[in-house]
Amino acid sequence: RTGNTIYINANNGVLDDSYYLTNVTWGPEDNYLFVAVVNRAQTQMSLQQYSTVTGEFVKTIFTESDNKYVEPEHDVIFLPGKNNEFLWFSERDGFNNLYHYTTSGKLLGSTKAQFPITNFVGFVGRGQTAIIEGTGNNLTEHHAFLLNLKSMSLQKLTKSAGSHHVQIADLGNYLIDT
Repeated sequence: RTGNTIYINANNGVLDDSYYLTNVTWGPEDNYLFVAVVNRAQTQMSLQQYSTVTGEFVKTIFTESDNKYVEPEHDVIFLPGKNNEFLWFSERDGFNNLYHYTTSGKLLGSTKAQFPITNFVGFVGRGQTAIIEGTGNNLTEHHAFLLNLKSMSLQKLTKSAGSHHVQIADLGNYLIDT
């Protein structure tokens, strides 16, 4: 907006050059950047918030660790109309699930699927629900699911066997299943 270049201060007293900064996401109002900071051994990840005005570190929202590795693969997904709530993909419970957080670090819920959730397709209507994709109970298949964002419960949308990939219309009232 201003034409000025701002660098984030990744060396906020905690980091040195043995960390990776990945999964950079703009906040809904462009005031903050959200960055997954992973140690070189890839056994710990901290989701950190930085000011886009000053470039300074604001806070660590949450930290994950695993003896083998953490693998952040997706950006933060902010909920429509809720600048302080987002979804985060993580394999911390054994399967790739979605975790619903506030920007203050409070965990509001998770999908608890016993299969990998592979893709976030988009929000439906006013953002009370979303469409996601995952394998379902048969790991050789791929299906679409409706995600209730309040309960974090899943409802399978694609009923026939096979590999389904879906797209939703902008308003979320139409679904194309390929």
